[in-house]
Amino acid sequence: MKKNLNLTKKTQKKRKQDSDTEEDEDSFSESLSESFSEINNKKEAKSKGKSNGKSKGKVKDNDKEKTKENSKETNTVESIYQKKTQIEHILLRPDTYIGSVDKIEEKMWVLDDTNQTFVSKTISYVPGLYKIFDEILVNAIDNIQSK
Repeated sequence: MKKNLNLTKKTQKKRKQDSDTEEDEDSFSESLSESFSEINNKKEAKSKGKSNGKSKGKVKDNDKEKTKENSKETNTVESIYQKKTQIEHILLRPDTYIGSVDKIEEKMWVLDDTNQTFVSKTISYVPGLYKIFDEILVNAIDNIQSK
């Protein structure tokens, strides 16, 4: 019976220590949050003091900052990221898959049909279309070689 009483007393002491620790943690987190709120209040007071001492243009800047903050709050994950099918993604962002889709001009050596010689000319082409054509040829050559 004495052992049970001793265990009970030890258990009670342990529980009391645990509750004291929890209270300490709670008071620490409360004081920490109070400190952060004080710091934020001081920063806001400083920014208000600076804006009141400046010209009217500065007040407009503060309004812009507030508008930016409000727009950040209204942006949701759904408005930033959109679910697309593979076809939609390819059509919207072809440069990810095939390269640039803008026409470029570049100086290259090309075959002149009349003289049967190579001549340096400036030609315009779309790199994405060139890559598609090149990929078809490479795949055809690989297919022939693997047979």
